[in-house]
Amino acid sequence: GADIMPFAVHLTSANLAAMDAGTIIERTQIIQGDSIKLKPAFYPSGITGHLFPQPAKAETRDEDLYDIDLKPMDVVLMNPPFTKVERGIKHFVDMELFKPKCGGEVGLWGHFIMLADSFLKEDGTFGGVIPINVLRGRESAKVRKHLFEKWTHLYILKPTYNYGFSEWSEYRDILLIARKQKPLDHYKVKFCLVKKDLTLLADEDVKLIADLVKSKNKIRNHELVEIDTHEIAEIKKHSINMMWFCGGVSLSDRDRIVNLVKKLEKKLHYFPENYFREGYRPVPKGVSQFLFLTRNLHPSRIEKAFLRFDEDKAKKPIVAKSPLGADYSIERGYLTPSLRTSVGLSKMGITENSDYIFHKAYPDLSRVCRAAGQDVPDRAFWQHMSSELELVKTQIVVNHRINPFSPATYLNAFYSDYEISPSNQMNVILEREPTRAKAVCTLLNSILFFSQFFLLKEESTGRFINVRFYDLEQMRLYPDPDLERELLRL
Repeated sequence: GADIMPFAVHLTSANLAAMDAGTIIERTQIIQGDSIKLKPAFYPSGITGHLFPQPAKAETRDEDLYDIDLKPMDVVLMNPPFTKVERGIKHFVDMELFKPKCGGEVGLWGHFIMLADSFLKEDGTFGGVIPINVLRGRESAKVRKHLFEKWTHLYILKPTYNYGFSEWSEYRDILLIARKQKPLDHYKVKFCLVKKDLTLLADEDVKLIADLVKSKNKIRNHELVEIDTHEIAEIKKHSINMMWFCGGVSLSDRDRIVNLVKKLEKKLHYFPENYFREGYRPVPKGVSQFLFLTRNLHPSRIEKAFLRFDEDKAKKPIVAKSPLGADYSIERGYLTPSLRTSVGLSKMGITENSDYIFHKAYPDLSRVCRAAGQDVPDRAFWQHMSSELELVKTQIVVNHRINPFSPATYLNAFYSDYEISPSNQMNVILEREPTRAKAVCTLLNSILFFSQFFLLKEESTGRFINVRFYDLEQMRLYPDPDLERELLRL
């Protein structure tokens, strides 16, 4: 064994010794060091200093050095660390060694998969508890490409009652079993949903699940497990988002959604390329407090808004209020129509219900910044603001981050008769034709959107769900021209 943390090496050795206190352990072969740097090789007199940041020795209890021979493996089983790159792990672990194979954005688990690949013999078997986002997204794209082009997958198991196989996990994971062997298009992969609480599984449940997974190609409505089987060629068609094969908690529900989508194929299509972009991202942190005016249409809309307003009478200044009780009179010439948040909006049409964002410095800026605890921005900030707001102008938006279970979430997409410059809580839709924009808005609020959303959505975190561009691009929601008038009327 090897671990980068000294206390883990010590505890592992102590636990091994405690298993049988009457037995003298001559050597444990538990080495302190960066596991990512290991490779199948013969290391004379222990692991030497060139491999690890500090010399790591393998010794007997008499402090004699001994040789270690790390050989290629028939089987690798792992539950790798899920640590994200942004947590600074690269200061402790070599994140460059496998970067060409797994990319620079994936968490530490992706590097450990490549480590497993380097140790596995050809036709060797891999079994690992892996974050569920191995199946979707840009960050894991290189790892997914390697796994499905260099390895033949046998089984992918997803728990539906628990977040994951990792004990008390708050981050969803899957169990992935594969063979190090280039797959042929007709090879089949089994996607399995484990439906029972993992903490309550008895030994006989585990054996039954294993037997069913190995012997059955399709199971529905079983109390322990549901199974589907798909050819590699079909799986590759959904390489951007493989949640298509195991999203949700029931494969019976998936059957209904897939059948519904197939019925739409002649009338609804995938969106055009470059149809979406991110809304305006307020930077640095905190500037949204003096930038946005949020319309008070619902108590939940103004919970996180520093400046809010109740009335918007044409040709009159807007009276903005702050949580501190101060009022600010704002002339319209400083404002651009915007949408800070979609929470609390109960109509698709927001022409009369938009928020506002400042596009230039306003007279009360210093007062507002002082009250909000923010620095007053300089001229360069406002010059950048104007160009940023111009880039995101649109008449139709769709949620970027949504809590579909919130009682204050009514709709998913919104249309304005005039252009708005929304925040990055929204995804901007680059549709300039008003009739088509309204038709798309209708579909993005329909059951046709939500059926595909719950099938494709990320499941790595809790109630708040990011709707990514690639999620939208995998949905059939772009209408034929002959449907537009009917959708517009609706």
